[in-house]
Amino acid sequence: MTSIAQAFEGPLSTRSPYYVDKVDTPIERAVEMISAAGGVSVVAHVRARMRGRILDLNQVRELAGRRPDGSAGLGGLEVFHADHAPEDIRPLAELAEELDLVVTGSSDYHGDNKTLSLGEHTTDVEQYERLLAQSSGLTV
Repeated sequence: MTSIAQAFEGPLSTRSPYYVDKVDTPIERAVEMISAAGGVSVVAHVRARMRGRILDLNQVRELAGRRPDGSAGLGGLEVFHADHAPEDIRPLAELAEELDLVVTGSSDYHGDNKTLSLGEHTTDVEQYERLLAQSSGLTV
């Protein structure tokens, strides 16, 4: 095998005898588990149009709410991402402000086999520090 494309056409293909379906954790449960572990959950590429599923802004509001046990809900929202259309960035930033969520960015860089550049979208240092401050599971 000499390329990533060949890997996804062969052994990593859904038609391959080696393929195993991925088990997804429901997002609500993932937020709960991250909070219980002392982490801060951030939803990535909420409006990424090339990836399929797009969360509704009301779903983000529900995730950001407090849980019945008093634990925190969603802690952050990826606003700056290459797959976010310019008209999506402002509503996401406004929603993050409304819900007091940490605003993150990501280049989503996975190597030079894609068109995204490392550091194309970043998280502001102040927002990163907020993320760390909200975490109880990490000590620096």
